[in-house]
Amino acid sequence: EDKIKLLRSKITEAYTTLFSIYENKNKLVTVKTPDYIEINHHAFWVIFDTIENAESFMEKLREKTIYAYIGYMPLHSAPKGFEYGYEKDDLPLTEDLGNRIVRLPFYTELGEVGLEYCVGEMKKVLNEIYN
Repeated sequence: EDKIKLLRSKITEAYTTLFSIYENKNKLVTVKTPDYIEINHHAFWVIFDTIENAESFMEKLREKTIYAYIGYMPLHSAPKGFEYGYEKDDLPLTEDLGNRIVRLPFYTELGEVGLEYCVGEMKKVLNEIYN
C-alpha cells in the first residue's frame, strides 16, 4: 500500500508542478486539497478556461498516444437525466464545467514508467495552446 501511494503521489506532484504554471496565468484550475486532508492519489483533473482548449489538449495528446478524457458527465444530460425530463440547457453552468474538466492519465505504473514522457508532451501541448 505504501509503495502504491508513493508512486501515485509522484504522479500528483508532477502534474501539480506542470499545471501550476498555467494556473498562475489564470488559464486553468487544478485539484486543490487542504493540507489537513490525506488523499489516496486516485485521479487528477484540470478545468480548462474554454471547451475549445480542453478539446484541443485532449486531441493533441491522443496524437502522442496519451489519453486524457472528459472527466465528468453532468447527470442531467446523461441518458437517465433525459428520462427524468431534464434537457441539456437546464443547467448551463454544470454543462459548461462538465465540458471543460479533463482527467489525466493516472495509474500506479505511470509513477515508474512513462510519467516523464507524459509531462513533457503535456507541457509542449500546453505551450502550443497558451503561447
